[in-house]
Amino acid sequence: MKKVLVLGMMLSLATLAVNAQQDGGDRIRHHRIAEGYRSGELTRPEMRQLHRNETRYRMEKRKDLRDGHIGPRERHRLNRMKRHDNRQIYRFKHNGRRRVI
Repeated sequence: MKKVLVLGMMLSLATLAVNAQQDGGDRIRHHRIAEGYRSGELTRPEMRQLHRNETRYRMEKRKDLRDGHIGPRERHRLNRMKRHDNRQIYRFKHNGRRRVI
């Protein structure tokens, strides 16, 4: 009985870890944008551009999932978009421009 209980707990923890890993990047990226705007490191136009890029990424991902799975080329393109957005967040936060108000 203990073995079944332990096996069930391990399986549920693994499932939770996989789910957390899939959503984490999008939430972290959104948090970085919001925190950068609050601290004044991002200006309004920079924040709007980053949000547009984020929306474009979500739309592309939804479009790629229409057939039920994401192929290797689609995954590569989505990862490239995500890397570009992360680099752009970093560049905008460190470009020396500050939000005045």
